Amino acid sequence: MIIVVCGFIHSGTSYVAELLIKHGAIPGKCNPRGTADYHTHENTVFKAFCASVLDIDTDNVDLTADNEAPFVDYLASLDPHKTYLLKYPKSVACLNLLRAMIGPHMRAVFVARPVAEWVDSYTRRTGTSSQDAIKDRVHTLLSLSDYNGQALVVDFRTLISGVGKDQLLEYVGLKQPR
Repeated sequence: MIIVVCGFIHSGTSYVAELLIKHGAIPGKCNPRGTADYHTHENTVFKAFCASVLDIDTDNVDLTADNEAPFVDYLASLDPHKTYLLKYPKSVACLNLLRAMIGPHMRAVFVARPVAEWVDSYTRRTGTSSQDAIKDRVHTLLSLSDYNGQALVVDFRTLISGVGKDQLLEYVGLKQPR
């Protein structure tokens, strides 16, 4: 099983990734924890692949390199009996492509946060204007609406209160349904 965690930037994707890792998901090669760039639990091969597909200039990704081959090799190296985590918020725009590459063993989890709280967090952390933050949010929602598969949408505030945790773990196969 491969779990793709995506959502709004600064919406709680790292929290969800950490929760899934605590319950057995394997993150793969990630950026070091504790860096100031908020890229905790992002698989570097996955992030490079998504950034290349989306043509996004991002930290430590060479967009002129072939980033598809390493990702395909990474997918081929995975043990089909284990559960892996791929986390990159912007991967929401790649979900259809990822579904085609990974197949039915993919579970998409989209992390959301209340609008005002998210805009405040996003603008404080990135220095982006509120208008640009809202444009990014609309673009992200449009990407999610274009996805042809199933995605579990989790609300960060609800999840940190403990509500929905069992549903999330059951959806991704880390807990047996009751």
